Amino acid sequence: MAVCTLGEIIALPIGMAYSSNLAPESIRGRYFGLRGMTWALAGLVGNAVVWLYGQLGSSCCYCSGAIALLGTVCFAKRD
Repeated sequence: MAVCTLGEIIALPIGMAYSSNLAPESIRGRYFGLRGMTWALAGLVGNAVVWLYGQLGSSCCYCSGAIALLGTVCFAKRD
């Protein structure tokens, strides 16, 4: 857990600085807000998947794999 915490301490400020450099100065707050929303959404989806795994069991892993495969196909067709 200490390694994960140390990784977050290092990665989050670097990511925020990178976002800051990408954003035009007039809308920098929107970039920070979107970044915060994605972290919140990740926490929400993670908790939902844990609940779903409790309901469906190992078939939840197959559903996750199918969604990942669908996303991969969509990305491949985009180019």
